[in-house]
Amino acid sequence: MNSPIHLTDEHFNLDDAGNCHLLIHLAPHSYSYAIVDKDHDRLGVLVRKTFPAHADTISNAERLELFRAENEYLRQEFRKVKISVETKAFTFIPEELYSGNDVSQYSKYIASPPEAALLNSDIKPYKVRTVAAIEADLESSVKNSFQDPLIVSQANPFIAGIYNLIISGNPSGLFLNFGENCFEAAFIQSGIFEFYNIFEIPTADEFNYFLLNLLNQLSIDDSTYVTLSGEIQEGDENYLRITKYFTQVSFTDVKLMNSGNGAFKRVPTHEFFSLLSLDLCE
Repeated sequence: MNSPIHLTDEHFNLDDAGNCHLLIHLAPHSYSYAIVDKDHDRLGVLVRKTFPAHADTISNAERLELFRAENEYLRQEFRKVKISVETKAFTFIPEELYSGNDVSQYSKYIASPPEAALLNSDIKPYKVRTVAAIEADLESSVKNSFQDPLIVSQANPFIAGIYNLIISGNPSGLFLNFGENCFEAAFIQSGIFEFYNIFEIPTADEFNYFLLNLLNQLSIDDSTYVTLSGEIQEGDENYLRITKYFTQVSFTDVKLMNSGNGAFKRVPTHEFFSLLSLDLCE
């Protein structure tokens, strides 16, 4: 994982938390969060950390308590709290086929255990619903820790953010977002949402394997626009594998990262594309 980050805008005041949105991403061994001042459209706080090693041995409730205890900002009351949770158990359902009465039936498509909590949310730009499963105690802990939080899978903010890029640029492309030993891939063809999945990649060779499978499965050629975000930098092994197969590769740009003081400008904007796109979810 990339190095820890804790940046604060010099004008940010905790007393203004009620005017702010708190955005959180929870991964298996790490977390990141941002506080956005909605009245001034400014980024106030940006944090990325790993959980302590002993967090693997404690419950989700205890992890959330640890998370809040070491981050004083999180103990405030915010206008809105939005949280994405990394999960491999999810499915997409077109809006025209979705029925709110069948949510428990949809869980069969994601091999959800009976005790899991189901997240039911929509990705409005592409008119699809996401049904995802997370640990029931994690959902309970999140709801006990924050007031009326919106909880979604990692897919929702990533895809919502892609839509913003699509409408302001090329209507087709392959989008890759890198996280903690994993990457998300989404493919948009002529403005239509064609594909999304998340893959475990302990090594660059495994990433190469999944990337080649995507090229074959989706009939993607080397002229396809590829847009990168998350924990990847120019010159990384994964980056070199990508440029081996594609000629048009670029990084996302998050305008919000350019607001506030110069501290945020020292961080590559693409690293927090998915986290900050969480604010697009409703």
